[in-house]
Amino acid sequence: MTPKEKAKELVLKMWDDTPNRNFDKTKELTEENYLGIDDAITCALIAVEEILRIAEESQDVDHIAWWQEVKQHLQSPQP
Repeated sequence: MTPKEKAKELVLKMWDDTPNRNFDKTKELTEENYLGIDDAITCALIAVEEILRIAEESQDVDHIAWWQEVKQHLQSPQP
């Protein structure tokens, strides 16, 4: 999988599976209650930042470079 494909995969996972934090759990879960694409990208960036922190702590140079590229794709207009 390329970094660009991983960026897209992460965004889609966040977008498809993550209810909005303001979701009222007493109401029915509908498409409107899920995160928007911008929020999904933000969540994916948070996950990548955490992965990068761990890779940097372990000085895993190969993974750092790869995940930095994933991050760049997430920060570009079209992940």
